Formats: sequence, structure tokens, C-alpha cells
Amino acid sequence: MTIRPAQLKRDLPAILHIEQDIFGDGAFGIGEFLYYYMRNRETFLVALSDEALVGYICTHNDEHEAYIASIAVAPIVRRQGIGRELLLSVIQHYQAQDAMQSLSLHVRQSNQGAIALYKSLGFDTIGTEQQYYPDEDAYYMRLSLRSDNLPD
Repeated sequence: MTIRPAQLKRDLPAILHIEQDIFGDGAFGIGEFLYYYMRNRETFLVALSDEALVGYICTHNDEHEAYIASIAVAPIVRRQGIGRELLLSVIQHYQAQDAMQSLSLHVRQSNQGAIALYKSLGFDTIGTEQQYYPDEDAYYMRLSLRSDNLPD
């Protein structure tokens, strides 16, 4: 597996396919991905397996906090560590920027696999956001980027 920065022209069709496959009616469209790409290319990453795009992560940040806007792995290759590697790449990127204090995200309360992954990397559940998704509440989770709190 290889992780590299997204090349939007080359990668966007596969990103949109994975996004639609996983998130359905709640999927981001081209506009959202262009926005995140233009806002923070360094942390818009893709995962490749045998040259096929199998996952991606995109983030944005303000002065002190970064936020994972979207992360997805193709269903056929889930549970192989791809999501973990994408997350670790982003965590390492932000850890190198001393100004970033935390990395946060929202996750469906029913997505127990993702919640377990985030917790294994040190994310804490900060709260619940009612109706964050049209059909479900979300947990708001945060990882402190202090070096004494990061995964190996």
C-alpha cells in the first residue's frame, strides 16, 4: 500500500466513487472535494493498492485545530489497516506543526468499527451532536496532538 497526496484531476473519479458507495445520499460532491483540496492539499491523501485508489482522507484546519472532513476506505479492502495508515499520516503531519493542538472529527454513533479505530489511536469522545446526520446523531471526537498523547 502507498499513501500519497491526492492528485485531484487523476484521483477525483475514484474518490467520488468511494464516497458515493459509502455515504450514499450524504456523500460529498465535486464542490466539497475541490474546496478541501484547495484549502489543504498537504492533508488530502489517497491510499493506493496495486495502483488502484482504495481510500482517502481530507482535512482542514484553523490556527490551532485540524478537522477530518472525510475519510473512507473502499468496502472490499476494509479491515486491512488502510484507514489507520491514512489517519497516522495526517496525525504525523499535524504533529510536525507545533501550532496544531488537536485533530477532531464526527462519526456516526452506529459506526462501531470506526469508533474503535479512532479510540485505538487516542481519540476521545467529547460529546454528541444531535441530528448531525439527517438520520442519526454523531459523536464528536478529538485527539490531542501533544506528543505524550500520540499513538506509536
